[in-house]
Amino acid sequence: MGRMLKLEFARALRSRLLPAALIVGLLIAVSQYLSVVLEYRGYMEAPDFWKGGAHPFSVFGSWIGGDPFHMQSSLYFILLPALASLPYADSFFLDRKSGYVKHIVTRTKKSHYLAAKYITVFVVAGLTVI
Repeated sequence: MGRMLKLEFARALRSRLLPAALIVGLLIAVSQYLSVVLEYRGYMEAPDFWKGGAHPFSVFGSWIGGDPFHMQSSLYFILLPALASLPYADSFFLDRKSGYVKHIVTRTKKSHYLAAKYITVFVVAGLTVI
C-alpha cells in the first residue's frame, strides 16, 4: 500500500489542475488581505482610535471566514467545493476510462488502490483549501 500511496501522490502533484486551483485560492486570499486587513490596520493607526476605549481589530476578527459581508469571504465559500475537487477528484474516472485501473488491479489488491486513491484525494483537497 505504501508504494501505491507514493504513486498516487506523485500523480496528484503532477496534475495540471492543481496549480490552477492553488492560484485561484491564492488570488482570493491576497485580495482579502489587501482590501480588509490593510484597511483595519490603517484604522488602528488613527490618532484618536485608542481614546474612545475601542476594541482593537486583530487577525482573529478579520480572517476570511469571520466577516460574511466582504466579497472575498462569500466567493471563497462558494468556490470552496470546486477548489477542493478540481485538482484530483476526476482521477478515478479517468483511470477507469483509460483502462489504468485494470492494469493496477492485476498487480495489487483493489482495496489498496482505492484506499490510496481516497487518501490522496482527501489530502490534496485539504491542501488546496488551506
